[in-house]
Amino acid sequence: MPANQREVLARLQPTSAAADEVMTQAAVEPPAVDRPDPVIETNVADIRDTAEPDSTERADPAQRHRVPTADETAAAVARAQAALAEIEARRAADAEREARDAEHPQRREELTRWAEQDRTAEPPTVHDHQADDDTMVLQR
Repeated sequence: MPANQREVLARLQPTSAAADEVMTQAAVEPPAVDRPDPVIETNVADIRDTAEPDSTERADPAQRHRVPTADETAAAVARAQAALAEIEARRAADAEREARDAEHPQRREELTRWAEQDRTAEPPTVHDHQADDDTMVLQR
């Protein structure tokens, strides 16, 4: 290493006492960091002012806020009661039919067997284009 480089390095290297002082100072005091000033919340624009409103946000249909008249409400209640009465009548009829069928289990088994025989005896339905053409000709 040339002499002038040694001289430069010697000047750049601190003495051991100076180095110790710098090291203790760095351990006690953390280095200052340049941080930007905190943003105060009041400096931020309100999102309600800057956001674009949805086209349907404040435009509700008039039908939605309409209160039905007493006659309309009475008619709706009457329809609902009629539907409930029909449901109850169907349940009663189903319960009566089940009770009647329970009295005659042999009849039920016979009907089930006949239905099964009918299903197995039916040939699979195949669409016959020729038959369709013949019937169309006969209809002319």
